[in-house]
Amino acid sequence: MSLVSADVFLGLVRLYRLLWISGRYGGGKTALAYRIAYDLLQSGFVRYVVSNTDSVWSSKFEDVVPRYDERGMPILDTCVILDEGGLFLKTTKDADEYMSFLRKLNVILLMPSVTPVSSRLRSLNVMREFNARRIGLPIWMYKYTLSQGVIRESERFYWFNPQEIYGIYDTFATPVDDTGISDWLAGYVEVAVKAYYARTGRQRVERKLNPIYGVEGAGGNFGDFLEASENIASASDVISASLAKRQSGRR
Repeated sequence: MSLVSADVFLGLVRLYRLLWISGRYGGGKTALAYRIAYDLLQSGFVRYVVSNTDSVWSSKFEDVVPRYDERGMPILDTCVILDEGGLFLKTTKDADEYMSFLRKLNVILLMPSVTPVSSRLRSLNVMREFNARRIGLPIWMYKYTLSQGVIRESERFYWFNPQEIYGIYDTFATPVDDTGISDWLAGYVEVAVKAYYARTGRQRVERKLNPIYGVEGAGGNFGDFLEASENIASASDVISASLAKRQSGRR
């Protein structure tokens, strides 16, 4: 299975540890996720693949055996594939549950999904741009985009013979949740946190509830809430200016 001109892209996946694979249904999203997982397994960067859909490479998260460093920190060496992750990674709180300690636990999160995931998980995005099999060539062309702060970069790469991934995963799966993967990761995050405080002797300070969570937990989206607030403020300015103009005209 050959990816051409993809070295930088694969390096970014390892660096950022988060990848949203977007596109239409049947657009080569999950296929690419498992192709990336294959690269991570072959290189030894991870030892396990855990997913909310079945595949011949996947392990049950209960079967993952962590290794521990000299500080007592658990290292999972796992690539997590959340098929249609946008269905349940919608809010900032959802994102935070997955983003905690990704590097320290050595976890990479791949999210093939038609529905957009939380904005905090979209810094690195890729989607299939062209399917050359329509003209008889066994090639898929992808375009990835890195957006973080003032950084915005886009490049393309190619996958020759993508049909080689067929049969590796269940293409008929209809995921509706993460099958408990977030709870499993949260358990190891807690182990890592306790190991840190035990080693440093520091006292743990409980974080205050982020007000964003309250907005999103009630079924809203903080980005939409912020945009709506700005629109209301702008409308208020327009109304105030209009009233002031009318009053000035009456004098």
